Amino acid sequence: MNNWTDTNSQEIQVFFGIFIWMGLNVRPALSDYWSNDPLYKNDFISHLMTRNRFELLMRMLHFNDNQILNSNDKLVKIRPFLTLLKNNIQSVYSAGEKMVIDESMIAWRGRLGFRQYIPGKKHKFGVKVFKLCTGNGYTYDFEIYSGREINTVTATGNVGEKIVMKLTNNLLNAGRTLYTDNFYTSCLLARVLLQNKTHLIGTLRKNRKYLPKDVVGAKMKKK
Repeated sequence: MNNWTDTNSQEIQVFFGIFIWMGLNVRPALSDYWSNDPLYKNDFISHLMTRNRFELLMRMLHFNDNQILNSNDKLVKIRPFLTLLKNNIQSVYSAGEKMVIDESMIAWRGRLGFRQYIPGKKHKFGVKVFKLCTGNGYTYDFEIYSGREINTVTATGNVGEKIVMKLTNNLLNAGRTLYTDNFYTSCLLARVLLQNKTHLIGTLRKNRKYLPKDVVGAKMKKK
């Protein structure tokens, strides 16, 4: 801290650019990016920023004011950044008629209160993210799962139904069609969406409530 000097927007852009480049050139340890070992030596980063300066910026990096934090929000430290990211994503692309909701995992094996384990995913441990995507795969909105409590304007039932209503809240009443898997699909959700002029297509679990008897007992042949 004795060597601290104020930063500026240009240096912060370089700082995040280095982070992106590190994701494309993975090394065993952070210090290896500035190593003089012929196995790891690369002048690209060292010419942009010293290791001490990079580590100092990383140590001081904040996305929110610690004096006004909401202790009930597990993502409060990065909430302004997430809001800015969502707004930018939606400002450059218009949602079409077909939308898809699914979840993905951000790989993480460190200590985290809401780390998830999903055996069917490529990365089994990590942070679960619910994503609303367009028909061509563009991520239009997302919600990081940090606990069971999902706040939504239109309360339905389980977590899956609440996530759907939260992600589609600004896209309802426009005649869109939403595609989901059996984690989200339910009769209650379909009814609520239909009341908001939105169609639902998806696979369905037989143990969902309010299913017609002929659907529950149906034996469908594989083609």
